[in-house]
Amino acid sequence: MLKLCWKVLLICCAMLDFAYAESLIAPATEQKTITATLSWGKQVDLSLPASGKLAALKVKVGDRVKAGQILLSLDQRAEKARLSAALTLFKHTKSAYAEAKREAERTQALYEQTLISTHEWQVSQNLLAKTLATQEDSKARISQAKVALDERVLNAPFAGRVAQIHIQAGQAVNNQCQSQALLTLIDDKFMSATAALTLAQWQKLQGITALQLQLADKSSYQAEVVQSGLNPQNNTPQINMHFTPQQRLLPGTQVELILPAIDSMN
Repeated sequence: MLKLCWKVLLICCAMLDFAYAESLIAPATEQKTITATLSWGKQVDLSLPASGKLAALKVKVGDRVKAGQILLSLDQRAEKARLSAALTLFKHTKSAYAEAKREAERTQALYEQTLISTHEWQVSQNLLAKTLATQEDSKARISQAKVALDERVLNAPFAGRVAQIHIQAGQAVNNQCQSQALLTLIDDKFMSATAALTLAQWQKLQGITALQLQLADKSSYQAEVVQSGLNPQNNTPQINMHFTPQQRLLPGTQVELILPAIDSMN
């Protein structure tokens, strides 16, 4: 009887050892999905280098705009007056230079015939150089005035949609110390999805160029992997993807990132 008990005990121990060994060999259940957060594919806060009072706001929140389209402008009356003065000055200097050039050509011919002195010839050459310098200065003033005008107009740097407007009509803009965000423009033709990873997940996803995203309604998108690395804020692994939505999605929405099977990644 005692021998039988020992045999039963040995068999039970052997079964327990086998079960334990099998648990070590069997792969642990891996997480198949992780949560990713959506954001706009491109979002830019736009500002101007100039200061002044808002004169015209040509868009509203939600408007779609084309690249180069005027979004808003500051008061330009002073800059337009400077441009007008520079154009008037250029007109006069151009006439003065033309007259000085004719006189220089006349005195050059007389000088070559030894009909005038070297001093008279030199005076005409000096006048020509002076009027030319004045004309070039007036050209520079025109360019500066045009730049000042351009700096008071905000154009869309890319085609997109107006997400936010941070200024009201008549409000003063002061960019002397720090640029003030006037308008937020987004490109919603594509969206970005970002997910935090474990180190093991990050290592297994190396070399993967596309992943699948699943929304709450079970619709899915193929997303292109654009960046995989460390989050600069907390120094943890993360992955960033871009995709083109076929429905209206909002930033901050959480979706499921489907991790590929281990075999497909090997």
